[in-house]
Amino acid sequence: MTSRPRWCARVLYENHRSDAKGFGLHELVCAMVDVQLGMPFAAKKFIDGVPRNGVNKLLRDCHERVDDAFSPLPPHARFALVDGDKLHEELGLPGTSSLDERRAALQRAYPGVRMFTPDAANAGDSNTEALLQDVASCFRIQADDHNLQIALRKKRGALNARDSVFARAAYSHNSSAIAEFRLRQPSIAQLVDELAKLVLLHQSSEPP
Repeated sequence: MTSRPRWCARVLYENHRSDAKGFGLHELVCAMVDVQLGMPFAAKKFIDGVPRNGVNKLLRDCHERVDDAFSPLPPHARFALVDGDKLHEELGLPGTSSLDERRAALQRAYPGVRMFTPDAANAGDSNTEALLQDVASCFRIQADDHNLQIALRKKRGALNARDSVFARAAYSHNSSAIAEFRLRQPSIAQLVDELAKLVLLHQSSEPP
């Protein structure tokens, strides 16, 4: 008998990390799933988050290595979150292309993975910094916050500072702030909704 996979979904992240432990953005995504389901601390047990240390590695995993990178999960459980600001270079689009055009081209180029990008008024601002700024606004993290300043200015220790800001939001358990963040980042909200469906299905199929 084939054993059921531990994970119900996997999300690859562009972020420059070599270790998934304590990865703040994934912590926030999972916290949002928990709020969506009304099940505290459930999502992290079932959703695998993998930072891929750069867009090139992530896109390679979503193309020629897709089955290995997402094993043993089926196509509907494969997700990726990638910055949209420089995607035109990877997709052969003009620099003036809109974020919607980049998203459409991205999904066409990598049909085996559900691809998501941060929302921003301009395609050139679709990146982790946009997510950080929206988190700071929604979760009332002041502009002079030490970790936020380091993260946004990409100073030494920026990766740890990013994790700290995202984790602070994740562990605040602030459902109203999460609701506001969903409005600012509908693409992330859609990712969360898709993950929540898979977590709920996975839990319902667990033996008593």
